[in-house]
Amino acid sequence: MKKLLEDSDLKLRDMETVDQLSTFIEKDGKFMGRETPDDLVTGLYWGTYFSTTDVMEDSFEIKRPDIDDDVWGVLTDQINPVEDWSWLKKTSDMRD
Repeated sequence: MKKLLEDSDLKLRDMETVDQLSTFIEKDGKFMGRETPDDLVTGLYWGTYFSTTDVMEDSFEIKRPDIDDDVWGVLTDQINPVEDWSWLKKTSDMRD
């Protein structure tokens, strides 16, 4: 990751990641943030690791979905969802 940054092959545009990276240290053979979270740097490390090795070359592919995603991106689990609202009518019939 350091080489990618030094060679300008990787550009950091997120100030939180830059801040975390500036406090990253090695202690007892482990890399960590000094008194700060290090989740962004750890994610960046793994992302650059997988993108620069052939670990997942044969079994990994990033695809864009063929359908439009909804606003939240979590409610489109089904390509053709079946909307059955009959239970709502049954509930309202019980009140009469």
